[in-house]
Amino acid sequence: MTDQTINTTAAPAKDRKEDLYTATPAQLIWRRFTKHILAVVSLWFLVILALCALFADMVAPYAPFEVQRLRTLAPPTGIHLFHEGRFVGPFVYGLSRERDAETARVLYETDPEAVLPIRLFHQGDDYDFFGLFQSNIHLFGVDDRRQQINLLGTDDLGRDIFSRVLYSGRTSLTVGFLVVGVASLIGIFLGLIAGFFRRADGPVSRLIDAMMAFPDILLAIALVAALGPSAANVVLALGIVYAPRLARVVRASTLVIRELPYVEAARALAVPTPVILVRHVLRNVTSPLLVQATFIFAQAILAEAGLSFLGVGISPDIPTWGTMISIGRQFMSTAEWIMLFPGLAIVITVLALQLLGDGLRDLLDPRLAKDI
Repeated sequence: MTDQTINTTAAPAKDRKEDLYTATPAQLIWRRFTKHILAVVSLWFLVILALCALFADMVAPYAPFEVQRLRTLAPPTGIHLFHEGRFVGPFVYGLSRERDAETARVLYETDPEAVLPIRLFHQGDDYDFFGLFQSNIHLFGVDDRRQQINLLGTDDLGRDIFSRVLYSGRTSLTVGFLVVGVASLIGIFLGLIAGFFRRADGPVSRLIDAMMAFPDILLAIALVAALGPSAANVVLALGIVYAPRLARVVRASTLVIRELPYVEAARALAVPTPVILVRHVLRNVTSPLLVQATFIFAQAILAEAGLSFLGVGISPDIPTWGTMISIGRQFMSTAEWIMLFPGLAIVITVLALQLLGDGLRDLLDPRLAKDI
């Protein structure tokens, strides 16, 4: 009886060990990645955020610049399921608006008689779906045109905060992605030159050290001030700021790889240097580059928000999280949600990118292969 129990408990472990030999490389990579629970959760959050930002025209109930003069500084709308003790499905209460005679402030009170059911795939304002066709289908909304569903409240012009956070996420994620691309192009070029060619190592390394001597935000402000405030210039400036980080990673890996036997064999066979750099060197520095890129992505989002907050970043005509926080400064005591929700969006997104980077670092580190 004891031997049978031992055999039945040992069988799954044996099957699992055999699966390691029959699994594809992608399955092995995913198996190791799923052990990092926080990284998996962060990955799914970023995927959902990216999809919501990409399809913000449909997900957001209103346009980011739609002004509602009768809904200025309205508080967040709570979603309810029960009305007078009965389950009626998701709905929101309407708001009644009045002005305080002493302070002239607009006050909002919940109207328990105005029950507004939340409709999925609701017909609202028209928008261009990626320039392909016109549509008016939004993910959710309410039927009463005199009322609104403002999940995160409104700002001083009556613009929906939830909609603006989604559209701002599209801008911030796009800027972060492009900054990683620009920084990668510059950093990989400088790192390969410094690490592979001995004579170029000194001058390029001193250039990298000089650029990293300046604080990131100050160097970015100086570059944007010289180039002019625009989305393209912000991407270029931040790409230049973060390129030295990638360059140092590439240089350190290239210094090791250039001394390996297969690189020396390629040189002996008169393989062109550009082919050696791309086929033998660059391919083997992909793992640290990928990890560093996730951290730069997070730092670029923070830097872009900082530049927009200071008024030297992207034009105010384009909604960004930093611009929303800057606008909400003057309403901290009366409408704190204007600053709170874009700030939370920045914090959670940056944290998710950092955790994803930690997971990729553990995944791509060959020293952790024994933990499969």
